[in-house]
Amino acid sequence: MKKLIPLWDRVLVKGMDKVSGIIIPDQDRFAMGRGVVTACGSGARRVKVGDEVYFTNPRNAALDLLSFEGEDLIALQEESIVALVRDELAQEVKEHLNLVDRLLV
Repeated sequence: MKKLIPLWDRVLVKGMDKVSGIIIPDQDRFAMGRGVVTACGSGARRVKVGDEVYFTNPRNAALDLLSFEGEDLIALQEESIVALVRDELAQEVKEHLNLVDRLLV
């Protein structure tokens, strides 16, 4: 089985849908997208595989689109990711389990 590995700070995202446009004072338009991270390059520090993210596409520039083993992916630089979606309850449970594991050792 082959694996697609992005280089440097690139992140591969499986797009979910186009979210919205944000108008900023100088009237430039930033397209906003949403997706799930499927792979991270060695330079990516803030996201991990499985994270749901919102990303920008400044001035509707062309995105690096890839099709790999039947899956359509977007290659982004990590700095294009503007937000992570976190489930607070899941995070609290994870932190609690980590604490329990440390107490049992």
